[in-house]
Amino acid sequence: MAHAKQVRDLYRERNLEAEVIHSGLGQDEREEILSALRSSTLDVIVQVQMLGEGFDHPPLSVGAIFRPFRSLNAYVQFVGRIMRVNTPNAVNHPDNEGIIVSHVGMNQDANWDDFKEIDGDDQDVLRGWLEAGEATPPEGGGDGTRRRLRPGMDVTEEIIDRFVSDPYFDQTDDAAIDNLMSVMRGQGIDPEVLGLDRDELRRRILLAREQDGAPEKLEELPVQPQRRRKVLRQQLDEQTRAAAGRICEALNEAPGGIRIANLGGAPGQNNLGVTITRMHRAVNGRLGIKSGERRELTLEELEVAIPQLDDIADEVQAELREGLDGKG
Repeated sequence: MAHAKQVRDLYRERNLEAEVIHSGLGQDEREEILSALRSSTLDVIVQVQMLGEGFDHPPLSVGAIFRPFRSLNAYVQFVGRIMRVNTPNAVNHPDNEGIIVSHVGMNQDANWDDFKEIDGDDQDVLRGWLEAGEATPPEGGGDGTRRRLRPGMDVTEEIIDRFVSDPYFDQTDDAAIDNLMSVMRGQGIDPEVLGLDRDELRRRILLAREQDGAPEKLEELPVQPQRRRKVLRQQLDEQTRAAAGRICEALNEAPGGIRIANLGGAPGQNNLGVTITRMHRAVNGRLGIKSGERRELTLEELEVAIPQLDDIADEVQAELREGLDGKG
C-alpha cells in the first residue's frame, strides 16, 4: 500500500489526477474513488489487489505493472481489465486498443506469452481466474523488525533507450483478415473490387505495422515544483503515520491498545495515536521546526526529510522499546 501511494504521487507530480484503492480504505472511500473513475474524473487509478471479481470498466486502456505477479491467474486478472472491447464489430477501432506496460526486469514475459495463448476453449478457465483473488501475504510479525518505508536501493535517473513491443492480436493471421473482410462487406464494401484480396491486406497491414513503431523521441511529462512540493508535504505526513503503525506492529503492540499510551500521551490516546504523535515530534525535531510550521518547508527540505523517516522511526521505536521493557 505504501508503494502504491508512491506510484500515485509520481502521477500527481505530473499534474494527473490519481488515486489509490486498497483494502485498508473504508467502503465509502472505495466507492467514492470508483465513482470518480467511472465519471472520468480520474486519469489514473493505482490498485492493490482490489479491481478483481465483478469489476468492469471498459474505458481503461493502459495497464502499468509496478510489481511482479506471483501467478498467471493474478496476471490474467490484471491484464484482463484492460483487454475490454469498447466498440464491437470494429477490430481496429482505436477505442479497442489496450496497452500493457511492464519493465523488462520484472520477467513477466512468460505470463504475457501464456496470456496470448488463451483461446475460446479456455474461457471457462479464464472466467475462474478473473473471479479469483491473489492472496495478500502477511506483513510483519511483532518480532521487533520493522518493515521499512523505503527500499534498500533507489533507482534514479533511469534512461529508457528503447521500447520492446509485442502485439497481442496478430492482425496478419487468417482469422483477423477474415474478420476485417467481413466487416467491410457488412458496410457494403467489397474489398476485392478495391483490389484488397487477402495477400494485399496482409501486405498493407505489415507495412502499417512497420511504420507504426515506437516513438523516436520520448516526451517527458514535466514536474512542476509547486505541485511536487504539495505532493511531498502530503507524502511526509502519510509516511510518518505509516511508520507509526509499523512501529506498533514491530513491538507487537495492538494499535488500539494502551501499553504504549501508558508511557505518556494525551488522555484517551491509544498506542497508535501516541506513536504517531511521537513520530511527528521526532520529525519536527530533526527538521528543526515547531509544530504547525511544516507548510513553510521548502521543496529541498522535503526532499531531504522523507528519506530520513526510517532512521527517525528507528530512534522512536528504540525509545518505546526501552520504555516498555522498563515497565515490565
